[in-house]
Amino acid sequence: MDFDNLLGEQLSSIADDAAPVGTIDPHRAIGQAQRIRLRRRTAGAGTTLAVLGLATGLGFTLTGGAAAIAPATSTGMGLTSSAAPTEHRSVAGTDPLTVDGYFGKLASPLVATSVSVSDSGLQQIEATDESTSTVFTVTLLDSGPDPAMGYPRAPDVNGDTAYWDEAGSLGHLSGVPNGLSWRYSPNGWADLMFDQATASKTELAEIADAVHFGSTAVRMPIALPTAAGFTLGKAASLTFNADGSLKQATITLRAPASTSILTIAVYPAGSVPAGGTVAKCAFPSTGTASSPETTTFLGEDCDGLFVDAYLNSHDPATVAAAASLLNGAVWYGTNPEDWTVNVYR
Repeated sequence: MDFDNLLGEQLSSIADDAAPVGTIDPHRAIGQAQRIRLRRRTAGAGTTLAVLGLATGLGFTLTGGAAAIAPATSTGMGLTSSAAPTEHRSVAGTDPLTVDGYFGKLASPLVATSVSVSDSGLQQIEATDESTSTVFTVTLLDSGPDPAMGYPRAPDVNGDTAYWDEAGSLGHLSGVPNGLSWRYSPNGWADLMFDQATASKTELAEIADAVHFGSTAVRMPIALPTAAGFTLGKAASLTFNADGSLKQATITLRAPASTSILTIAVYPAGSVPAGGTVAKCAFPSTGTASSPETTTFLGEDCDGLFVDAYLNSHDPATVAAAASLLNGAVWYGTNPEDWTVNVYR
């Protein structure tokens, strides 16, 4: 039995019991559970967060991709946040992606390559070491490590409390860090992990120091009509290659009258096989029944983008609404400077 099912059974077994007087902070307990689940799910499988079954990220680089971030002010390539850290992981207005952390200047060979928001609102940003292909992932959480569990103090990060996460914690510290966690706001913690065997404490500290916080809009290469029967979901992604070129952008939408979810993923034209695509970026009202549960829409050369959209429904009205939305979309190509934060027009 996996961790999620075990937790579910335990919660179900006590659901009807009278609640005792508690002494545990529920918000901290939930945050600690998030950390445990995150580590178990990412161990041995890289650290990129899966968004609705897609290995996606939502991000930018300091060369080429920096224009995807739209803060209130910026100086050259240095980015500044548009607001103080907030109650993070929220979606408002017509922008499906507002992140609360991003990388500032990173020492070579590190480049920022990804930021992601899951359908539950969990945020991650990633940086890649081009020399080793090591991916360093920062996850924003509501709670930090518990010192009573053996996590040793690390030097403060930007003046805030920090802890090392070491293999063999709970009294058997190895001295080799698995990661670094630090407080970045009164109710927010950042957790830095990596997907290779080792990383030095110096390197982890340098990466942590390069993270900036503040609610910041991220531009997307898509604009959609608002009257097509869907609303923005929380899951969204934007990933760049190490050279700053677009790798993939993904957003999700929901049909208000049902549980149907439409996922739209775009890639640079030519980066994925074009078999079965519809010429000139046209999407038929019936789509293609690609599985018993899924209707797929494919389009090529949408202003230099390949579109792969799929809907978890065969309902004719919902399928037609999805096709109408896609046919009314504006595609902004692969240059981040041409993109928009107003995804819903």
